[in-house]
Amino acid sequence: MRYPIARRTLLTSASLLFSISPAMLRAATARRSVRAEPISSRHVTLKPSPFADAMAANRRYLLSLDPERLLHNFYLTAGLTAPAPIYRGWESESIAGHTMGHWMSAMSLTIANGGDPELVAVLDRTLSAMQRIQAAGKDGYLGGMTVLREGQSVPAKVVFEEIRRGDIRVTWELNGAWVPIYALHKILAGLIDAYQLAERKD
Repeated sequence: MRYPIARRTLLTSASLLFSISPAMLRAATARRSVRAEPISSRHVTLKPSPFADAMAANRRYLLSLDPERLLHNFYLTAGLTAPAPIYRGWESESIAGHTMGHWMSAMSLTIANGGDPELVAVLDRTLSAMQRIQAAGKDGYLGGMTVLREGQSVPAKVVFEEIRRGDIRVTWELNGAWVPIYALHKILAGLIDAYQLAERKD
């Protein structure tokens, strides 16, 4: 019978493989035992590069947004007068408020990369405004979502009260609200990022 490789070559190769495999196994095991530990991004400084340019552009964009406009519906939900007009687009729809959560997360990540004092001051003012809004609402709720009830746009916190009572109506919306749980999650995630990443503890 003829083989594509000579039998002797095959046996020699196999014995060689078995003789070096313990060494290979030890090396692989040693590599696996090395642990990489994460460090805070405060300890990382980007040199001039496309990455540093992208961070600078991100910082400029974050500062171009007006937190008071992002908080427009938050004020109204708490029965307060909004000091700035609402942004158009999704912020003028029932999903309003979620952008504030994204903004807080982005601000916190950028602050965590160097403690930018200007961003810290803007974030602190925003968190103070949110604290005042929540206190004015007197029920602990903090959000900017809306929902239609009898043709009128009302704060979407009524949806959570309906769900609490067991009144749950699901189509592509939840009780007529677009994505109330997602929007609330983004706000809470932004607050957690402000606490953990930007270290805004007060």
